[in-house]
Amino acid sequence: MTQRSLAFFLVLFSFCMCSYAAGAHVHGTATMQIAIEGNNVEVALIAPLESLLGFERAPRNDKERQAVQMMMKQLSDPSALLIPTAAARCTPAKPRITAPALDARTKVPGHEKHDEAHAELEAVISFHCAVPAALNSMEVRLFDAFPRLQNLKAEVAPAGKQSAASLSRERRTLFW
Repeated sequence: MTQRSLAFFLVLFSFCMCSYAAGAHVHGTATMQIAIEGNNVEVALIAPLESLLGFERAPRNDKERQAVQMMMKQLSDPSALLIPTAAARCTPAKPRITAPALDARTKVPGHEKHDEAHAELEAVISFHCAVPAALNSMEVRLFDAFPRLQNLKAEVAPAGKQSAASLSRERRTLFW
C-alpha cells in the first residue's frame, strides 16, 4: 500500500470513527462518509440493521432469512444504490459488507440483548472514476431499496475540502 493510499484510508477511517462516536444508534437513520482521492472514491455506509431489515439479530425464520438475502443482494449492486456524477464515468467494485449480528456463530455469551438492541451493518463501496475532475455529486437511492430508512447523514471529503448534508426521500442527491 502506498503512502497516499494509506493516508486516504486513514482519512476515511477517522470520518467513520468520529461519526460513530458522536452519533447515537437511531432507527430509520444511517450515516455515509465519502472520501475522494484522485480517481478513487470510498463510500462507508453505517446503518442500524433495523433501518434496513426491521430487526437487529440473526434471522429466526425463513421470512427473515429471505429479508437478509434480499438486503445483501441489494447492497451487492452499488450501481443501483449510489449514482456518482455521470460525466465522471465511475465504476464500482464489489462492496465489503459486515454485519456480525446476522451471523449466530459470532454471538458472545451474555451479550445477546445488547447486540439485538444496537446491531449495525457496515458497508464499504469503492469506485474508480475515469474523469475524477467531473465528480461533484452522488445520487443516493438507498431510500428506494430500504423503505425503513428515512434519513442519511452524509459527509464528503474531496481533495482538501469537507462538507456534510442530511439526505432524505425528498432530498437524495449529495453535492460538493
